[in-house]
Amino acid sequence: MTNNIRQFKIILYLVLKECVTMPLVTRAFSLISFAAVTACYIASYPWQGALYDINSVSNYRIPLPASGACDLKSDANMSLQLAYVTGASALALTLFMVVYNVAPRGTNITWPVSTLWLVSILIFLLQLVLFICITARVSVWFLSCRNPSKTTGSCPTTNFDLLVTTIKDKEMCYFSGTDLTLFNLNNDLFFRCQESNALVNYNNKFARWDVPGYYTAASLCTRNETGSLGQDLSWCFYWGCSRVCNPEAYRMNWRFFALDIFQLLLLLFAYTFVMADFYFIKETKQE
Repeated sequence: MTNNIRQFKIILYLVLKECVTMPLVTRAFSLISFAAVTACYIASYPWQGALYDINSVSNYRIPLPASGACDLKSDANMSLQLAYVTGASALALTLFMVVYNVAPRGTNITWPVSTLWLVSILIFLLQLVLFICITARVSVWFLSCRNPSKTTGSCPTTNFDLLVTTIKDKEMCYFSGTDLTLFNLNNDLFFRCQESNALVNYNNKFARWDVPGYYTAASLCTRNETGSLGQDLSWCFYWGCSRVCNPEAYRMNWRFFALDIFQLLLLLFAYTFVMADFYFIKETKQE
């Protein structure tokens, strides 16, 4: 049985030796693919603006920046932080593939067992990191974003989308987050029978949910909406929970999610060939 396995390994090695371009093609493909994924991450990162830091936005209607007790800071962009981690993973894999491609090769060259273990541990940890990041994205983007009953404050756009009607254009992003009244739809009769002061207060309850400033903790405090909407809704904007109201954030999160999935599949592909080179071809050369 042992002789049959050894003969099979030798035959397969001779076949691979006849196709010497195949290992080169797979190594080059893996290197170029990881480098391209890293470049796509870097190109997708926002370096300024609301997606980078929603606390930097200003708005004269709210007004922002706030002062006094409402000078609050919203949470950081968790989606972007996850993208930093997976982007660093892609960069680490690119550097590893560079070293792997330039490593000397030959029938008399073997790698030490310690190198095999280090590579196995590195790839396992990177797979674990990617899996955790993808799971976090799924739990927030596909679950929390579409949940109108979150106890910590669900997204107003989700509430309107699921409880009133589907948001079809940006004009429908102008509604009240407390009672989900669409601006200029259900308030015409109210306009004609109210005093000016009451009318101003009535208009103030409406928010433009396509404007990042309305999601901040400072805005919710200034507008006295923390009790009804939550302490901070910046995550709704960061994750692009509304495809219509926040299209830029929505597209950015789709890019990050697609890059994470592609990187994980690419890592499994590269792992198969790298470990085959370590375990199989090198062992056959020694025999």
